[in-house]
Amino acid sequence: MNLLISIHPEHVDKILSGEKKWEYRKSIFRKDKNEIDQAYIYCTSPVKEIVASFKIGRILKDSPEELWKQTKKESGTDKQQFMEYFDGHEVGYSIEITGLEKLEESVDPYEEIEDFHAPQGYCYIENFKFL
Repeated sequence: MNLLISIHPEHVDKILSGEKKWEYRKSIFRKDKNEIDQAYIYCTSPVKEIVASFKIGRILKDSPEELWKQTKKESGTDKQQFMEYFDGHEVGYSIEITGLEKLEESVDPYEEIEDFHAPQGYCYIENFKFL
């Protein structure tokens, strides 16, 4: 099984440059990470393409303050933006991005995947011809 995860372009750029090695989420996917073979990055509007894939490393679950302490050096963001994202949440998640691979050619999922709808946060995908 694979995961398609929506990420804003400014964060995708930092992931691809190696500056950002953690993806932050207020909630996490339900499948066990060991059931997920590959995570694909869907770069949101205005790009609207699948641009890269990665393996899921560690998943940290903790208070935003503790997540920041553990991941700030590879967060790709500053503390203010990080804390604003988690405002009002007692618990958050950090997903470690490992084995990052930029796709040779970005994939337009609206052309490649029948009835594609961009995931709000993530969705599970299987058996699409670009995989």
